[in-house]
Amino acid sequence: MFDRTPLMSRSGAWLLLALLLIAALPAAAQEGSGQLWVRAFVDRDGDGVRDPNEPLLTEGVAVELIREGVVIDSARLTADSPYTSQGLVGFQRLEPGEYTVRITAGALTPTTPDSVTVQVSGSGLPPVVEFGGQPPAEPAAAGEQDGILAFAPQDPEVMHLVVSALGALIVAGLVAGFGFLIYLLVLAPRYRAALAQAKRAATTTGSMRAVTPPEAAKPSDRHP
Repeated sequence: MFDRTPLMSRSGAWLLLALLLIAALPAAAQEGSGQLWVRAFVDRDGDGVRDPNEPLLTEGVAVELIREGVVIDSARLTADSPYTSQGLVGFQRLEPGEYTVRITAGALTPTTPDSVTVQVSGSGLPPVVEFGGQPPAEPAAAGEQDGILAFAPQDPEVMHLVVSALGALIVAGLVAGFGFLIYLLVLAPRYRAALAQAKRAATTTGSMRAVTPPEAAKPSDRHP
């Protein structure tokens, strides 16, 4: 008579394994079907909302995918990315759950949060995180600073002309001030004295006092 115990044990083990695989099939079908996307744009007015006249970014955006505090994946938006024209960089075949994206965009200043946490599911529309970045302010036009003409220090000829002109203005101001001081102290008193002497000469004749002409005498002063 044969001992069928080992055979029955092996058959039971295979049956148990098959049941476990069948039970795991629905869960496996649900895993790896989630998606998460980041859409980046140039936020010119810095209001955190993409306006019709604000273009999408096509490169220079890096995104880190974080789950439970650990970076599990990363992606970068470049000129040859599949969804460059749409400004999209993302992750696919994700398990359902909570994820955080951390976004950097080079020299752009973020106008929206650069770290966002979203819930990813295996069905429905995937979440799309909007990221806006503002370019740095353009430098002032060459040769202008606050409305004042400025010259580059590396242009010695221009700087020499500027220094010469300023020196000439300073010398001219000093000369003018010195001349005005001489006028007040020396010439002005002489001028006032000459003017007073001219007035006295107009009212006297030689060493005698001026007399009133007969025709200018009053009628009461004439003899009958």
